[in-house]
Amino acid sequence: MRNKLAFVVMFVALGSWSFARALNTAPQDKDDKKNASAQSQKDNDNDIDVVSGPSVNPANDHAVIRWSTDKVSASVIKYGTDQNNMSQEQKVSGGSRDHNVTLTGLQPGTKYFYAITARNGEVRKTGEFTTQGSSSASTSSNNGSSTASNSSGTDNVQILDGPRSQNVTANSASIYWKTDDTAATDVKYGTDPNNPSQRAYERGGSRDHTAELTNLQPGTTYYYQILRRDGSVRTSGQFSTPGTSAATTPTPGAPAQPGTSSVAVNKGPVPQFINQNTAVISWNTNQQSSSTVKYGTDPNNLSQTATGNWGVNHQVRLQGLQPSTTYYFVVNSSPAENTGNVATSAPQSFQTVAPGQQAKQTPWHF
Repeated sequence: MRNKLAFVVMFVALGSWSFARALNTAPQDKDDKKNASAQSQKDNDNDIDVVSGPSVNPANDHAVIRWSTDKVSASVIKYGTDQNNMSQEQKVSGGSRDHNVTLTGLQPGTKYFYAITARNGEVRKTGEFTTQGSSSASTSSNNGSSTASNSSGTDNVQILDGPRSQNVTANSASIYWKTDDTAATDVKYGTDPNNPSQRAYERGGSRDHTAELTNLQPGTTYYYQILRRDGSVRTSGQFSTPGTSAATTPTPGAPAQPGTSSVAVNKGPVPQFINQNTAVISWNTNQQSSSTVKYGTDPNNLSQTATGNWGVNHQVRLQGLQPSTTYYFVVNSSPAENTGNVATSAPQSFQTVAPGQQAKQTPWHF
């Protein structure tokens, strides 16, 4: 009887121990799988290469950094004024092959360092840039209010498209831009870049912004500032109205053209970068002008349009392309819309790369 009782006790104890061990093992197995998944993600991140860029387009208080990778990856940038301590970070949720990250809250006339990183913090590319404007503009303005971004007191709204001048006439113009969130439509403008005295304001907020600038003078360069709700400057730009005086003040470095303000393509256009779904078209003009590319798969019907920066050095990104497909394009540049003065290139073509193939790049120097 005692032997049977001892056997039952031992059996119960052994069963309890096995059950407890099973409970302890399950979380461990779950942790092991989680760690294995994390290690796999880290290995995948380490196997990604930057195939184009990075290129930087700085403004007074922000900068746009673009680059392309051979596989889908995170869009993460660390940046700051100290190369050894880049304490700020900007990232775009999800993953992409074509990366476009806007760094906000920057100070005018300041050198910044940046590092493109993987999700695990590994540095892929580094670089530096200097914001436009004068560093003294970050402390005061003529009306006593701050005109520069303050990362602790301004919004984080980013400009996705623009700003660009449209419908420019001798006496009026409109400024268009698009933001990733609702923001103010408020523009100050004038002939003095440091103290624009006129204002175009629209009540409420929007994501697609159009500010109508009126009472302009012919043949005059105007400077504008797009403002946040708190009155600080989000970004700035300039344009010139058409008129006789515009012809007598050519862009510095442009060929002299007495009596005319005609724009001409000096160099390009060239498909500078091509992958499966994206192409970058670059060209140069003899004076400040717009950047427009008309393109499509039918050379007789270039039904798609992409636009880019205002200036003499032009770069326009074509997106949403199909792999292994021939596209035809022409570029247009105009110093002012609706004037009939448009430089148009001869038709050209390129072919996007096939899935799995490396992107094609053409050396280009403005």
